[in-house]
Amino acid sequence: MLNARHKNVKLYWRLLKEGNCNKTPQNISIDTFTRYFKSINDPNDIFFQAADDIIYFNEHIAQNQLEIILNELDLPFTEDDIKRGLTSLHNGKSVGPDLLINEFLINGKHVFRLI
Repeated sequence: MLNARHKNVKLYWRLLKEGNCNKTPQNISIDTFTRYFKSINDPNDIFFQAADDIIYFNEHIAQNQLEIILNELDLPFTEDDIKRGLTSLHNGKSVGPDLLINEFLINGKHVFRLI
C-alpha cells in the first residue's frame, strides 16, 4: 500500500476506501490519534507531505505577518461548534491538507473535547 501511495494514486485511494467499508463506529485510542498527527508533521516520516497552505503560511511568518494570519484562530468556540462541524462531515470525501479522511473524524468524535 505504501508503494501505491506514490506510484498508483488511484489504487492507493481504492485500497483505503475498501479498508473502510465497515459502517460500525471504530474506537481508536488517543495514543493512535496522537501518533498519526506526529507522523504527518514529521519531515522524516514516510507519510509527511508538505502542503501548499503550510508553505504559504511559513512564507508569511518570514514576512512578519503572523498576527494577521492568526487573528481568526483567537476567536472563541464551544464544544457545540465542534460537534456541529463534525456532524456536517460526509463519508467518502477526499482528504484536506491534514490528510485526515472524514471517517476518522466522524468515528473518533467521542474523543474530542475542549481542553
